[in-house]
Amino acid sequence: MTLSIRLILACAFLLVATPARAAPTPAELDQAQQALERAGDLQATQKDAARQKLELAREALNSAAEVRERVAERKASLAARPEQERTLQRSLAVDNDGDMRAWLARLPTEADTEALELLLDQERRTIAALRSEQERIAAELARLLSQPVQAGESQAALRQQIDSLSAPQGAVTGESDVVAEVRRLKREADVDLLQAQLEESSLAQEASRSEQALLELRLREVRHRLARHELRLPVLQERITARARAALTARLEALRDQYARLRDENGLGAHLAQGNVELGEELLAASEILDRERAEADSAAQATEQLRTALRDTRTRLELGGGSAQVGQWLWQERIRLPAQPRLRAQLGELRSTLADLRVRLIEVNEQQRSLSYIDATLGTMLAEFRSQAEESGGAEGDRGTARTLLAQRGGLVAQLDSLLRRRITTLEQMETALVAQRADAQSLQNVLDRNLLWTPSHAPASASWLARVPDGIHDLVKPSRLATTADLVRRSFAQRPTDYVLSIVAVLVLLLLRRSAPARLEVLGAHTRQLRSDRFRYTLVALAVTLLAALPLAAALFLFGQLLQNVGAAGKFSDSLGIAMVMTSVPALLFAWLRWLVIDKGVAQAHFRWTRARRQAISGGLRWSAPLALVAIFVIALAFTRNQALAIDVQARLAIILLALLGAGWSWRALDAEQVWSPRGIDASTSPLRRGARLLLPALCLVVAGLALLGYVYSAAVLVRALVSSISVIVLVATLVATIGRWFLVSERRLALHRREQKRQAQDDEQALLVEAEADITLETVNAHTRRILRALRLSLLGVGLVWVWSDVLPAFARLDDITVWSFHQTGSDGGVVDMPVSLLALLGGALVLVLTTIAARNLPGLMELGLLSRSRIDAASRYAITSLFRYAIVIVGVMVGLGLFGLRWSQLQWMAAALTVGLGFGLQEIFANFVSGLILLFERPFRVGDTITVGGKTGTVTRIRTRATTLRDGEGREIFIPNKSFITGELTNWSLSDNPTTAIIEYGVAYGSDIPVVHEVALQAARENPRVLREPAPVSAFKSFEGNVMTFELKVFLAALGDRVPARSELALRLTSLLRERGIQMSPSQMDINIRSLPAPEAPRDPAG
Repeated sequence: MTLSIRLILACAFLLVATPARAAPTPAELDQAQQALERAGDLQATQKDAARQKLELAREALNSAAEVRERVAERKASLAARPEQERTLQRSLAVDNDGDMRAWLARLPTEADTEALELLLDQERRTIAALRSEQERIAAELARLLSQPVQAGESQAALRQQIDSLSAPQGAVTGESDVVAEVRRLKREADVDLLQAQLEESSLAQEASRSEQALLELRLREVRHRLARHELRLPVLQERITARARAALTARLEALRDQYARLRDENGLGAHLAQGNVELGEELLAASEILDRERAEADSAAQATEQLRTALRDTRTRLELGGGSAQVGQWLWQERIRLPAQPRLRAQLGELRSTLADLRVRLIEVNEQQRSLSYIDATLGTMLAEFRSQAEESGGAEGDRGTARTLLAQRGGLVAQLDSLLRRRITTLEQMETALVAQRADAQSLQNVLDRNLLWTPSHAPASASWLARVPDGIHDLVKPSRLATTADLVRRSFAQRPTDYVLSIVAVLVLLLLRRSAPARLEVLGAHTRQLRSDRFRYTLVALAVTLLAALPLAAALFLFGQLLQNVGAAGKFSDSLGIAMVMTSVPALLFAWLRWLVIDKGVAQAHFRWTRARRQAISGGLRWSAPLALVAIFVIALAFTRNQALAIDVQARLAIILLALLGAGWSWRALDAEQVWSPRGIDASTSPLRRGARLLLPALCLVVAGLALLGYVYSAAVLVRALVSSISVIVLVATLVATIGRWFLVSERRLALHRREQKRQAQDDEQALLVEAEADITLETVNAHTRRILRALRLSLLGVGLVWVWSDVLPAFARLDDITVWSFHQTGSDGGVVDMPVSLLALLGGALVLVLTTIAARNLPGLMELGLLSRSRIDAASRYAITSLFRYAIVIVGVMVGLGLFGLRWSQLQWMAAALTVGLGFGLQEIFANFVSGLILLFERPFRVGDTITVGGKTGTVTRIRTRATTLRDGEGREIFIPNKSFITGELTNWSLSDNPTTAIIEYGVAYGSDIPVVHEVALQAARENPRVLREPAPVSAFKSFEGNVMTFELKVFLAALGDRVPARSELALRLTSLLRERGIQMSPSQMDINIRSLPAPEAPRDPAG
């Protein structure tokens, strides 16, 4: 059916489907406006509403006129399309080969290099314009394909509105005739606009297919012309190269002959002739380089065009194809063909370096041109310089005319070199532009692929038909003829390069011999670790080297013979793919062998790292049955994806992925059981929630990988398998590194302990030995605590960096979750309108992750920060505690705000919570809020610090923690006392160690009346001077205090270095004071009371017993 018939039918359908109604004219609207202004019985509000309706009616009529103008233009364009199609068909009918022959016939056979260069530049500009046109048409076609016209729904909605407005409208009670007329005109204007829009929509629906066909035809025609002009480029470049080479070669030979004639004269002419020969050689080399650079520039332009086309086609396929297996295969093939960004970056850097050198050389050539433009002056200068040199060397000046001729020749050579350098610079600048565009397009394509690749199936799900292909796939893997061909190629390669094979075999045999002696060597090295005095860290390093050598043979054999196999046949063939797969398998082979040798009896893990027996047995037992199968599966996966054949990936790789995933699930479930791999020394990990979570998560992830492979997501499963294997490698590497550093710390701690013991032996008396031992214990305890914190921070940091690096190829795929909307919330925009803000699944997961990380960071980062502050000697422990507490609060506040923000919760949604919180503060939360604010005041004002001894509310103790609600004190009996923070702000507080660490101790005692008071003072001061805890400055003080009932009371005041010395110092001083007073014969206060009886009552007379 022709286009005109379709248009007639469409218009007829419109006439039938919509009622005929004449649109109001501008004159009718003007008349209604005048009548409205003359109406005196209408209120002002009624007139304003009627005027607004008339304005809307005029706007509707203007819009309808604009729509009909566009309809007319489109109809004219549709009417002209047949002629456009015929013109394009005629252009496509032109035979490019015939056109090429005609163009070659028109090309001047005797054209010089400059003329050919002009033609080449013209062709390049034409090709650039055609490529730009091709890109524009392809983009328009992609837009048309990806955004189909939803004409059906829109036309139905327009007809419904037309029917609603066209329905008879009843009169409104009390409405004047003028207002009714305005309402009718407004309705008819709206109907006219809707009818125009309906006509435009119907026409667009009919013309969309025609536009698509015309764009496809135009794209074919542009590509046809582009191919025609691209055929001319190599011809022109070949002719330019041949003629330039012939001309430059002939000229160079003439220059050499000229130099040969003048060389014997040893004059200025010979010197100039030699310089001309060098310029001629530089010209010839630059011409050949220019030819190569032009070819590279053309290749870069083509690669850029291919990348741009691939990016456009990929986006179109994703928008149209959805998640089909064909789209998944397309995405994977594009990912394989994608150029590596490091290679493009290095190529661009090398190109820019070459450009810089050429620009410097061009400046030098320009300076030569300026000097050679004045031949006489230049010749005079050169003659003067040559005369001075000739007097020393005895050379002749030569003929002045010959020198002038040679300088003129040099001027022509320099001008030609200038032109050649400019062409090279222009070519390299074009290549630079192409490479920059190529990098940008490659990055955009990589982002698109990484975003969608994992979510798109690459193959059909496993079914009965897939099971029927399994035998063919297995036979393809072990095909005898292919293996025989590889063996024959290896024999031929061995005959050609026997040295490489012999050296590889010898290297593997040497490693095997070294491995035989490894167990005995490891046992000897492990024995040194049990000798505390002779133990050194270098023994661990040597043991690690021996372990590595023992683990190398299999990995080295795979790597070396894989490299040899890559050179026996053509690239891309089975032997080359087999070699690449062997090289890729060498890394997991080294990993499994390393683990096996690490956990052998008396090996590094047992003797140096002190791993538990349960951990070592779990690792060795799991490797014994899983490592061989895992290596075979990894090799099959690598071989299948390297070959990149449908049957190999669909059957071999899928089966290997499923096997490897099941092995991983079984091993992780078994290894993460209680008392297996997760069994650190001295810690009961059987109830660890982290271990239980990992035991559920890792097998579940492996089973998900197997399920993805069965469902057809083979490429996605392969990417996850690679990430999981790499993650295991990172975990093993980090565990080994951290254990090695921990071993270094342990050796250092042992040496410190031995040093302290030597100090103890060298002590003069038992009391000093006791003090040295106590000091050593405190130091070792501190070092051990810091060691654990450093190792924990190092382990977490290395694991985080390593896992992020491993999963960096997978993380961009989660950006696809940003397209899934979970819920949405309303937000007021800048213009005051309500904006619907969606919350995607990615934001939801990100918010949950932020809250989890906030919890982890609040528990760990303040401790790491305090560890970092330990190196600042001017920051005491209390200050570090205050800083880390504030840091913890900041982490929690920022993390909660960011997490809730990702959930879509804004302040406008939390206002009700703030109101409820305000009410709660006035009632039940008042005390809690007061304690929280008081805790912040304590951290900022710091009336006391952690470690200070304070008295508040009658309770005395040492501050151990300052929390948001309460502060913890430890009293002398070791009890923990929790005191609300509000008590420190509103009550009386005594700090015994705020301003200075030294403190005082007062010992009160009494002696009997009549004691020699100066001797008492002397004895007290002697006891203070003998005690090592008492400071010499300030000096102790002995003073008489008071007369008590039966004693004279004295007090001894001493100054101590630390608050913790008060109790032991009081006890020691009291005992020594008692002993000294007894030695000097001074009686201390007796615990008795003398009673003097002044009179007694008279005794009673005895009674008579009988009476």
